[in-house]
Amino acid sequence: MVLPNTMQGRVFGLLQLAEIRGLLQAHPDWSRYQLSRQLARQWDWYGSSGQLKDMASRTLLNKLSQRGCIELPPLRMASPTRSGRRPPPVPEALNLDQSLWVGQLSDLQPLRIQEISHSKDRTARARLENCLHQYHYLRYQSRGGENLQYWVGKYRHSIELLETFVDRSRFRGTCYRAANWLQVGQTQGRGRQGPNGVLSTPIKDVYLHALHRHCKQRLCTEIQPRPTPPRGGAEPGKTGPMVGGPAAELAANP
Repeated sequence: MVLPNTMQGRVFGLLQLAEIRGLLQAHPDWSRYQLSRQLARQWDWYGSSGQLKDMASRTLLNKLSQRGCIELPPLRMASPTRSGRRPPPVPEALNLDQSLWVGQLSDLQPLRIQEISHSKDRTARARLENCLHQYHYLRYQSRGGENLQYWVGKYRHSIELLETFVDRSRFRGTCYRAANWLQVGQTQGRGRQGPNGVLSTPIKDVYLHALHRHCKQRLCTEIQPRPTPPRGGAEPGKTGPMVGGPAAELAANP
């Protein structure tokens, strides 16, 4: 059996594999969720903000399972992200008044914008999803902003910046520059898990777009050191936003 030297940015070998197999053997009744979180704690695997990197741990376990190195317990629930979900059922059509209306915008006052993503009114949410399916040109695929809701709910901090990548060999990024996106650099052409120093993907321009006028100050806020978790595997407290990559560069060069 040939093992990679690194997995998910960590040094990996027979010692780490034996530790994972021991964890699986010691807890045969645990779910993949429990195993990945415990493995991250054992390896002291935290991000710069103190967030437990259980998703990276879960990805590592899945990769080992795909290689046939370990056998994971069966899945107990569908993935909470859109990429792991089955297509949603087609909503029922609505009989809405589609007759042409002519007039001034002021005639529609008062107008109100109301968030219903966390509303307890399930009827309003279902109505919105039905409208998206019936009238949006892309049809309804998943709840609007669903991935952002998942991120904010899991990591407990707001989204400060949007990031996108433009393939320089095919596009110039004109639409992004026209929309006031800021070009902050270029990728290295190796991919997220690619080998160092080897071009494996096209080099792309990196663009950022601020979602808050004080995003630089928020990103520059000092992050408190992660407290040492107590015995028993309790998770440390969660602190400020994570800073890294292009976002850190933007924060360092206001």
